[in-house]
Amino acid sequence: MKPLPAELNTSATLHGLSAFATLQTRHGQPLLVAEHLARLADTCTLLSLPPPETRLPVLEDFPWGLLRLTVTAEGT
Repeated sequence: MKPLPAELNTSATLHGLSAFATLQTRHGQPLLVAEHLARLADTCTLLSLPPPETRLPVLEDFPWGLLRLTVTAEGT
């Protein structure tokens, strides 16, 4: 069996060690951001993961959408 490439040899890839939050968006703006980030930060603390980044990506201006934030040991 060939070894995994280095970028895939992580606890998130091998064991699923991660935390995530899914935010609903409206016209490119995530809803209830502070609440989602606070809950995600609590989960990260529990799992000994770094806190989530608070800077979110720029989103398309769709009427409705979803944004998934995933945190691994390597970051958000």
